[in-house]
Amino acid sequence: MNEQDINSLMRHFAAIGLHQMDQVQLLNRIDRKYVLPLCRLPEVLEQLAPHYFALEIEDHRAFNYHTTYYDTEDYQFYKDHHNGLVNRVKVRCREYRESKLTFFEIKRKSKGYRTDKYRQLIQGTSFEMDEGCYEKIREQYVKYPFDKLKVALFNRFSRITLVNKQLTERCTIDFGLYFASAENDRQIAVDDIAIIEVKQSKAFISPVVQLLRQMRFYPSSISKYVLGLILTHDQIKQNAFKSLLHKIDKIKSLPLTA
Repeated sequence: MNEQDINSLMRHFAAIGLHQMDQVQLLNRIDRKYVLPLCRLPEVLEQLAPHYFALEIEDHRAFNYHTTYYDTEDYQFYKDHHNGLVNRVKVRCREYRESKLTFFEIKRKSKGYRTDKYRQLIQGTSFEMDEGCYEKIREQYVKYPFDKLKVALFNRFSRITLVNKQLTERCTIDFGLYFASAENDRQIAVDDIAIIEVKQSKAFISPVVQLLRQMRFYPSSISKYVLGLILTHDQIKQNAFKSLLHKIDKIKSLPLTA
């Protein structure tokens, strides 16, 4: 399944524009993530079409994102996630290719599924963290002192964004994942899976949550940053993510017609 196939499936959704999406930013939210075989995505999209709008920009409904992740010299942000700590953060610079916007972003995970996100629009084509960025990171992350952060990982992927017709929920579907280490020559594509992230201001059983339950897909602890580091750094501690890797390996072993 390629991006052209995805765009064809998305024709069944009514469109929503970028400006209308401002009503559903959900910077303080509950996140739930699901991993499923990409070959099951047509079934999901067919069932959700009556209940959701699809983000459309200049006749496109599948969008390309480029992300640069930052971490401490000893990968403390990654270690916090591995150790299941609350109030952990991810720091990244993300380019939204079709809308030609780039943001510096900090995501802070608190208890349960609650996530807070800080965003700062970047002017121009280049970005280097200044002291203002570091002050904002230190406001969000007070556990361990650090001086500077390094570039840790590069990531590209494609995304569909759905919004429920009550404008109270966003659902993103990521596919075509690609990772490249900032420290070695490792590059890897993960094109057998889709990651669905459901974003709500408070938890409720929506059509997408109900459908995924019916299909026996349940929330998973998955982060593209974590997945990319595991796949490009053999020596990094990853015991806590063995079940995630097993799930992805199982998906890869499925026949394409599953």
